[in-house]
Amino acid sequence: MKTISSRQNPIVQTFRQLARTPDPTGARLLLDGVHLVREAREAGAEIEVAAIAASRSRGDGEAAEVGRRLEAQGATVLRATDQAFAAMSPVRAPSGIGAIARRRPADAGEICGRA
Repeated sequence: MKTISSRQNPIVQTFRQLARTPDPTGARLLLDGVHLVREAREAGAEIEVAAIAASRSRGDGEAAEVGRRLEAQGATVLRATDQAFAAMSPVRAPSGIGAIARRRPADAGEICGRA
């Protein structure tokens, strides 16, 4: 697993940009937290990249386990120093795992059952 240590890393910048300016089409989502990342993957969203804080990437914690599952499914998973991860996360108390997911936005007809 590759480690990110710089706040200037392009992936850190991508997370920050998506936090500042969400994708207006909803095709690209910034996720923070074990539950959001896990549920997005289970719902069929493609995980473009996931990052795990170094302090949460080892052992048998939930973030480490989700990271291992994502890697086994072919997703790019990176370890970030805690400082770099804090820069990537849009929340005050980062959960230790975040991801950028891609999904195909549904239109109103699909949501209402008129696909």
